[in-house]
Amino acid sequence: MTAGFTGAKIGSMNSRLFRLIGRIVGILALVVVALEFRAAFTGSLAFARKPTLVLAPIHAPSLEKTQIAEVRLILERELAGAGNHALFPKSLIENFYLERDNATDVFDGSYRGKTEAFELGEALGVERIALVSIYSYAGPTSVQLTIHDITTDQRVASETLKFPDDESLLNWTDVEGEPADLSEEVGSTVPGMSAGAWLYIVWLALLAIPFVLLGLGLTPWRGLLETCLTVGILLSLFSWIYALNGDMDYVQRFVATSGSLDLENTAAERAATLWRYLAPMILLAGAWLLDAARRLRRRREL
Repeated sequence: MTAGFTGAKIGSMNSRLFRLIGRIVGILALVVVALEFRAAFTGSLAFARKPTLVLAPIHAPSLEKTQIAEVRLILERELAGAGNHALFPKSLIENFYLERDNATDVFDGSYRGKTEAFELGEALGVERIALVSIYSYAGPTSVQLTIHDITTDQRVASETLKFPDDESLLNWTDVEGEPADLSEEVGSTVPGMSAGAWLYIVWLALLAIPFVLLGLGLTPWRGLLETCLTVGILLSLFSWIYALNGDMDYVQRFVATSGSLDLENTAAERAATLWRYLAPMILLAGAWLLDAARRLRRRREL
């Protein structure tokens, strides 16, 4: 009798201890989830949508066709690498002109005008159009870039870069001998949520269910915990791979790096991914381990 009473008393104390730890984990996790929700919509880590952009045929009367092709590759790389737009590839422009008037010399550097550029953007269904003019008749070579919103006809960004000569332009070296940089002059992203961002928000909402149950001292369904863990692992892996590639999809990476997927600095993207997934995953794993320990204790008691 005494041994049975003692065992029951110890079991009751263990049960209360597990419930207390569960409540602490649940409340802490709910605070983390609330902070993650807030960060997803406000602040420096808020999700943003990249407007679609196409670089219209370049106006460069003083350059040869091969030089225009080189400059276009450089500008596409810079625009894609800035990470503010979802850049459409050059092949779509070629298809547009082939279907329009069977033009085969669209990238010869001749002036085509803003109206034609807007027609191109509307036909491709993009939100923004980038216009570039290059002049190098006398003095330094000047590259004038403007980005327009097609719907509102607003100028989103405008920048003029100076290069000592055409050779410096092809080497992307400015008048001070430093690599030219367009990353802060090509317009910003816009508020909005991508499909991946919405999946993350849905996952956070799903996390709230077991954490609320834990906070109330109840035992969440084990299948729910494992579902949350599985989905979290898949989303975090996808997000981490995406961050390693500078938050760019395959087309963006191909345009930005000419097929090479090795980008230099993705620290900001990786830090955002860690912020979004690390703490919730640790707390979720803790809840799962707590449930596993509770089940193991009950088996031993039986």
